[in-house]
Amino acid sequence: SSRHGGGRMKALFFKIVPYVTMLVAILAWAFGYVIYEETLIAWWEPLSMALILAIATLFFAKKWQWLTRSDNNILNGICHLFHASAFCYLMILGGNFMLADPSSTREEKVTVLSKHIETHKQTRRVGNPGYVPAGERKEYYLQVIFENGTRKKLPVSLSTYNNTRTNATRTLTLEKGFFGYTIIKKGI
Repeated sequence: SSRHGGGRMKALFFKIVPYVTMLVAILAWAFGYVIYEETLIAWWEPLSMALILAIATLFFAKKWQWLTRSDNNILNGICHLFHASAFCYLMILGGNFMLADPSSTREEKVTVLSKHIETHKQTRRVGNPGYVPAGERKEYYLQVIFENGTRKKLPVSLSTYNNTRTNATRTLTLEKGFFGYTIIKKGI
């Protein structure tokens, strides 16, 4: 009866795989966003490039049938766009960051235009299916302007936030990324 147990494992594996695949895609978006925060690029640029690449590879949409268990072209197309664009988004930003040119390192002064705090409500799980408030999480940001007029919202620690005045000048260490987008190697 060991063969019977193997069948159950296989069935479980196929039940779990779609969730794992989605989780990997969500993580790709998340890691991509973290790198985006350290890259001097308009938010829509990596997003539109990723979508263009995903749309260009739409002919692979049928290959997602193993995941969607459906031959619905729209469903498979959406599945492909979500996963492929997540992967491309991470590849564009990650590749630019990881393969940056160390010889291009330079320092640049930026001026702090404004400071702001984003507050996010947090919940924690109690029992099934309940959630209760678990306080708030604050994120601290400085809006800075570069010498060339580029503006960027930079995440900073609470101490940096408290020790920085508006109109103050700070020095960032920048490096040219592999795809030509400048990355912030050392922040404020």
